[in-house]
Amino acid sequence: GSISAANGSANVTLTVTGTGSINLSTANQVTADTLSVTTAQGDADLGTNIATLVADVVGNLTVGETDNLVIGQNVVTNPDGAAGSDINITAGGDITGTGRISAANGASNVTLNATGDITLNGSSGQIVGDLLNVTAAHATLNTTVEALTVNVSGNLFLVETDDLFIDAAGVTAGNVTITTENGSLEELV
Repeated sequence: GSISAANGSANVTLTVTGTGSINLSTANQVTADTLSVTTAQGDADLGTNIATLVADVVGNLTVGETDNLVIGQNVVTNPDGAAGSDINITAGGDITGTGRISAANGASNVTLNATGDITLNGSSGQIVGDLLNVTAAHATLNTTVEALTVNVSGNLFLVETDDLFIDAAGVTAGNVTITTENGSLEELV
């Protein structure tokens, strides 16, 4: 079955305090204005039709959003920093917002895939991860990541807080602007 909060005009909070996971991955299975997700030990796999996402998940987080998605206060996995807590967000529109995306404090990977634009540049190091993989129409990003793979049909504008490695898959875009504020830009070998 599905979960719908006032046909998308109210909020949904999903919490698993034990060892379990959240698996509601069918398209549009959760409909809400803001979806807040918390797991103590497990993964969260969600098919959504929501406006805003807030998450604190110890395992992997996978979100398939029908249209536009706003990143709320924070979307984090495994704040203790253990690897193996990836974030994978797909949206059938734009991905925007001022909230922070952090995959295990930089020990895990972040994948963002949007049919529209991805604009996550509201603060320094807004996206934190090991490998950042981005697919979108245009992307404007502020990151603290180890390595980068990008495939955008339009322009890429990225500001990285420290060293940045270009992954073997590379960066493909229209105009490309990459700035490292306090580090080097190198090929990942």
